[in-house]
Amino acid sequence: MIFIGGLMLAILFNLFAVLHLSFGQDTSEFIINISIKKKRFNLIILGIAGLFFFIFMLYGFLENWIIRN
Repeated sequence: MIFIGGLMLAILFNLFAVLHLSFGQDTSEFIINISIKKKRFNLIILGIAGLFFFIFMLYGFLENWIIRN
């Protein structure tokens, strides 16, 4: 849980640094804008943490998929 929790924190903190959400309302429409800032270091850390998280989840899934006699 420490590894997965640490990866989730890394993903969360880097998403906060990279994503920008803005909300607005027109006469009859609700407008949501999502933009991604070009922070190279944060995007690299986000990609690496996401990859490791995917690998851990895949390992956990495949480890429990064993056919037992």
